[in-house]
Amino acid sequence: MAPLSWALARLRRGADAIVFRGRCILARRLVCLPVIIRAAGRGDLFERNFERNASGLQVDIMGTRPRRVGLFAPVLRLLAV
Repeated sequence: MAPLSWALARLRRGADAIVFRGRCILARRLVCLPVIIRAAGRGDLFERNFERNASGLQVDIMGTRPRRVGLFAPVLRLLAV
């Protein structure tokens, strides 16, 4: 509940949207509606598109994006040792 109350306080103070990566996006609906319509996709893709399209808005981002493990990650890890 603490992150939710923190995010609502940030929205009251003037932020247009709060992105909790991997969880949810809290936003002022009327201000962010054009950005929400342009952001297509599900999950991480929607978050990435939302962040990219929200260039004129004040967006606070919480958390980090998970690293993608590539095809050669085990080989590179072995070579690094």
